[in-house]
Amino acid sequence: QKTGDDTSGDGSSDSPYRTIARAMSQVQIGDTIVVDAGLFEERVIFERDLITIVGKDSAGTVISGGLSATGMDGIQIRDLAVTGAENGIDLYSVNDGVVRNVHVYGNSGNGIRLRFSDDNLIADNLITDNALAGILVIEDSDSNVIVGNSFAGNATDVATVELIVTGASQNEKSSLSATKHSYRTVIWWNQSAGDNDWNEISRHLRDRGVDFAAT
Repeated sequence: QKTGDDTSGDGSSDSPYRTIARAMSQVQIGDTIVVDAGLFEERVIFERDLITIVGKDSAGTVISGGLSATGMDGIQIRDLAVTGAENGIDLYSVNDGVVRNVHVYGNSGNGIRLRFSDDNLIADNLITDNALAGILVIEDSDSNVIVGNSFAGNATDVATVELIVTGASQNEKSSLSATKHSYRTVIWWNQSAGDNDWNEISRHLRDRGVDFAAT
């Protein structure tokens, strides 16, 4: 493992940057940032479309400070851990993105938050010990697929809330697919349970699976 340098490094494997922020400032649309094992104490902000950030694995590469993106398309976050932020991964107006095999833990707000974001895949993540929801999908976020995630220890003022969906539009059947989660999943909706038949929610492995509650 090499120690990078933001001044003399060129972003190659032989001469890496020290920070992810430096790499983000240099990439072009469609590039991939490969992050080695280590603790990166910084907030990572996506600045271009179609950027992938991939760590060594979700135990070895840890970003303490969170990741965020606004108005981006096609970004990917894979194989790393995120902690120490308000919202660990915060996506605003992000479409066609992927968050996969990420351990999101110990954040003071939500683990993953989607706002005004469509057609994203949130899959195979471990989401634990966040102060609010494990995953929060709000404000007209539509057609996101949330599948295969494991939840533990996320909490809100409303019992154990691992997954919250509120204010999202209903313009497509099964616009949210939440399947095979290994912990209790709660859907919190701002209408009555009878208005939620567009969601496909099945095969939960523990507890009652899904609660619908009107706000």
